Amino acid sequence: MIPTIDLDRENFQEIFEKAKNRIPVLYPEWTNYNTADSGIALLELLSWMKEMQEFHMDQIGDGQKQVYLKLLGFQRKKRTAAETIVHCFDVEKEGILERGTGFTAGDITFESQEEVLLYPGKLLGYGEETREEGRCRRLKKERSNLGLSLFGRNPSEGKNICFFFDKAFGKGHVFSMHFLLREDYEVRRTPIPADADFIPLVSLSYSVFTKEGWIACEICGDETFGMLQSGIVRLQMPDKAALPWENGCYALRIMLEEGEYDIPPVLEYLDLNPVRVQQVKAIQNGTEGSVLGVGNGFPGQRFWLGTQGIIGSSAEIEVENILKKGSFERWEYVDDFWGSGPEDRHFTVDEARDEICFGDGIYGMAPEGEIRFLSGRQTEGKAGNIKKGQLHYEGTQVKFQAVNEANAYGGEDPESIEDCQRRMKKSLKERDYAMTDADYERMIREVPGLMIHRTKVIRQKEEPNTVNMVVKPYSPDFTGSLLPAYRSNIMRYMEKRRLLGTKFVISDPVYIPITLYLNLELLAYYREAKEKAEKELYRFFRENQSDFGKPVLGSAVYSFLDSMDCVKRIEAINLDAGGERVERNAGGDVILPANGLAYLKEIHGSYSYTG
Repeated sequence: MIPTIDLDRENFQEIFEKAKNRIPVLYPEWTNYNTADSGIALLELLSWMKEMQEFHMDQIGDGQKQVYLKLLGFQRKKRTAAETIVHCFDVEKEGILERGTGFTAGDITFESQEEVLLYPGKLLGYGEETREEGRCRRLKKERSNLGLSLFGRNPSEGKNICFFFDKAFGKGHVFSMHFLLREDYEVRRTPIPADADFIPLVSLSYSVFTKEGWIACEICGDETFGMLQSGIVRLQMPDKAALPWENGCYALRIMLEEGEYDIPPVLEYLDLNPVRVQQVKAIQNGTEGSVLGVGNGFPGQRFWLGTQGIIGSSAEIEVENILKKGSFERWEYVDDFWGSGPEDRHFTVDEARDEICFGDGIYGMAPEGEIRFLSGRQTEGKAGNIKKGQLHYEGTQVKFQAVNEANAYGGEDPESIEDCQRRMKKSLKERDYAMTDADYERMIREVPGLMIHRTKVIRQKEEPNTVNMVVKPYSPDFTGSLLPAYRSNIMRYMEKRRLLGTKFVISDPVYIPITLYLNLELLAYYREAKEKAEKELYRFFRENQSDFGKPVLGSAVYSFLDSMDCVKRIEAINLDAGGERVERNAGGDVILPANGLAYLKEIHGSYSYTG
């Protein structure tokens, strides 16, 4: 922990008494300690001066706090703009939506962050390519909840899905789609950032049907990383004209070329013409700019920008050159002045007060002459996180309708010094390297793109420097095994975080199938008592046998059955376990190895009914 330094620990009386108590030691002849004594008066004066010095030494301003935080690798978070994706539909004709196009939600303005070529067609349906014909399952409406397993319930290489559209794709044009995949599983997939060092689980190809057959499209961008997460896919269409397929529609085929999925991807929605927008509003004050004030050459000058919500890094200003009247020079934005010299024309922006700040002449030049604010970008910060369905397009550049199908996110107000300090203190308790077993288990669950259900470190006495990690990926049938891409991503991620000299080994769990033999007397007036009892037993095993090495206790099963209302009497319970390295104790309980996971495979029951 970083020690808290307190320089103002004594008050005036404590300082004076400590000094007065030293008099007999230093000068025994001094015996008059009354306030009328001139020496005591001088001692009081010096004690008062010391108290004032300690008080001022203990005062630390926001500027100093920011420097200390920066030395620790922390900076205050700036004002950030909210983001979302807009779906453009009912496009009248093909046209370019320029970057900076405005979308509104009441008084809140969003701007597109990229140039997009709008496709005027509609999605008609989908189907799998067959040798006989192109089967198209028609949609009842353009945007419907598909619930579509893209490559079937058991994806394999060569499986495909075709989407059918009513209009041809432009030759050589970029075609954009937004895939919204099912993500509400028991274990969520760790999000994959755009710059993540991630090895995709599968390789997909996209192609369109032309007179020469299927021709591949160039993938310009794939935020889904092979249909692992929701995102935008951008395709460069071939130079060959698309032709209608057997069903009269224009087809786009997605094929699984190689690899294996952990969970079959399920497509909920497919939106065309997605546009990524940001909650910003451009401020342009013309070539002359707006006059903020006149610099006087003194240190620490501040001027209000004349508006609220300016993103500091976007501000552009110019200051008059006093040596050349009427001539203006651009000044450069910096986060702080600690790297600036006396001749550097730098400025900062206090986003909390919407003020522009200048240096003191030592760290950053102090301006003289007229100061103009040329341009910048404005945002509402946290207030820009609007709900879905609120954004609309009211321009005339290209005729279409638009709506955001998801809530805007990411908008934040400027962080205060106090919040930054609290964030720093919290981070001191965290670490980005693996030292303890808990660190290894936590970090493996953080590997981007994976769905990790359970992890456990198993130490071997004969290999003290080897970390044996048992990893269980999420699987609907509970008995999933690690894919090669899982192993590669885990090793790549942990290689940068393990301690030097430590060997890292990954292994699959040992799954132990349990067969349960029951002899129960059930209450007949409970509807489907047998089915209810067996269903609850499967749930009990899923929830209570999810830890590695946890023994299967017959007494726990007995207690669970005894608590069920539909069970009147338990005649007998027996457990049978398969697999290797499984032991039994005198009570019939199943003892698992350290890397073992038990699951209920089947139930053999003998049931009688009463009442």
